Amino acid sequence: MNLKKVVSFAICLLFCCFNNLWAMSFAPLPNDINELVNQSDLIVVGRIGAIVDKRKFYGYQASASWLEEKDAETPFSLSVPIVDFEIQVKQIIRDDINFPHKHNEKVILRIIPNHDDLFTQKSIAERKGNMILFLTRNPDNKTYGFYSPMHRVRFDNLDQEIYFSYQNNSYKLPFAEKTKAMDFINEVKKYIVIKN
Repeated sequence: MNLKKVVSFAICLLFCCFNNLWAMSFAPLPNDINELVNQSDLIVVGRIGAIVDKRKFYGYQASASWLEEKDAETPFSLSVPIVDFEIQVKQIIRDDINFPHKHNEKVILRIIPNHDDLFTQKSIAERKGNMILFLTRNPDNKTYGFYSPMHRVRFDNLDQEIYFSYQNNSYKLPFAEKTKAMDFINEVKKYIVIKN
């Protein structure tokens, strides 16, 4: 197989197989709490902890190992960098119904560092703070990602205002009726009960 065909095929595969990761990187912000909750498989209160893995990633599809082999033979990278963080879960608001979490089980957040603002100077400091994380399960059924920056709601204390960060700026949730962290968590819980 000629090198040009391999590279073209690999690029097509990458765009197809990274649909979930790319969608999360470029997804539009939700319009209301309904979209925020419905786009999430797991909702937790916690903090983004230590990096547990940092590597080149070739996708979730069966041809990932083939792409990795071909990556060594091509002048262009066929991978996407990923970083996996452990989430320090304080409270599960809604568990993943397909893959429920046991007490003290690790929850892993996977991101593409080039397409996520978790790596700006401001965000590196903020990611150690408290968050309400609206997570979407990745196709490996082991890791989670964010659909949009609005899916990681930040707060300092439960009695303080919630906000989200996007492109180095902080914003209030435009559709949140309750803006104190504890009130917003309770609003999300009520909404989940109504939806179920």
